[in-house]
Amino acid sequence: MVELQGKYRWLMLGVLVTVQAMARASSQTLGLMLPLMTKELDISPFWAGWLGSSGSIGSALLALPFSWWLSRYSPKALVMVSSFAGSLFILAQGVAGSFPLLFGARLMVVVSTTLQGPARALLLQQWFLVREMTWANGAMTGFAEVVVALAIAGTPFIMAWLGGWRQTLVFFAALLFFTGLVWLFAGKERVTQEYQQGLHSQERAPIGAVLKYKELWLAGASFFASELQWAAFLTFWPTYLRDVQGVALSTAGYLQGLSFLAAFGSYFVCGLLMDRMGRRRPLVWACGLLKVPVVFVMLASASPLVLIVGAFFNGFTWLFFPAVQAMPYELKGIRPREVAVATALMMTMLTMGAVAGPLITGSLYQASGSLYLGLAVAGFFPLITALSGIFLPEREEIPTKVVGGG
Repeated sequence: MVELQGKYRWLMLGVLVTVQAMARASSQTLGLMLPLMTKELDISPFWAGWLGSSGSIGSALLALPFSWWLSRYSPKALVMVSSFAGSLFILAQGVAGSFPLLFGARLMVVVSTTLQGPARALLLQQWFLVREMTWANGAMTGFAEVVVALAIAGTPFIMAWLGGWRQTLVFFAALLFFTGLVWLFAGKERVTQEYQQGLHSQERAPIGAVLKYKELWLAGASFFASELQWAAFLTFWPTYLRDVQGVALSTAGYLQGLSFLAAFGSYFVCGLLMDRMGRRRPLVWACGLLKVPVVFVMLASASPLVLIVGAFFNGFTWLFFPAVQAMPYELKGIRPREVAVATALMMTMLTMGAVAGPLITGSLYQASGSLYLGLAVAGFFPLITALSGIFLPEREEIPTKVVGGG
């Protein structure tokens, strides 16, 4: 048993989120590599949409069953296996000679990354108070956005430096492998007696958490709708900027990086607002409503100022995310493995949005010849987020004890 507290938990959290962010980097930078991929491998807009969705299909199918099955294993081991397997499949993307091989390798990266879902839920319960979950989730997600933002902003220059998209993916594979090695030595677990009792006190299968709490379905719906719009733009907005607005891919990389940095800042604003107001509902419906006009700002002009404003608010309107993501930890009577399953349900619905967004946009682009139409249709879906926010429960008074004990 490891009894480490204080500042070490934040150091370990930083290592964990770096591993997770590096696993995401190869998927999130697809939009910048896509014009070169489609030209080299002769990929149509329809199949480009499938390629954009491939990064989430595996997660959408496996997050829930994995959370139930893998929540019984060591979270440190799950993260380690995930990072090493993920680096192998990112490398496979870099050497893929056809669309089916590229698609399959991207799919397997996300399958391996899905192992980190239950590990994250269990580690947070081991190391943080329930009342700290909004801040802990916000810090993790925010720091990941910074790492991904740097990867996105740097991708056009890495491609130019190394000579292409293939070499860039090999570079990302090496980075993920290295961060996995760091986790091997830095990752620790804090397994207390109370935490063990919570793990072994299941009176029903953990999957029951999904059926018991209707709040989780509302939270998942808010994630689904916003992620659908986000994924559609992450995949196709650089192509739109280049082909329709005449904006360079390097500029598109900066703009997408700005969106991630704005999301990072918004998570800390969320923590402050939740501490002051204690209410998540206004954050959710307000962000859902604001996302719609932001989409049309992003599509309206090639003006640098307009694009910067659109890119900033495209990320900042994810402000609601940590407040909703913390909800499973706050539900009364929920057990550690149930938290992992409940979190997986929400993330499954989020990744379903990540699957649907590029597919809808790519299909409409293929059928109509208008990428504007495909992106605009995706831009209306956050209205579902706003509607979900009206019915989400507010945070109740939470006992100030660690879920796992201590």
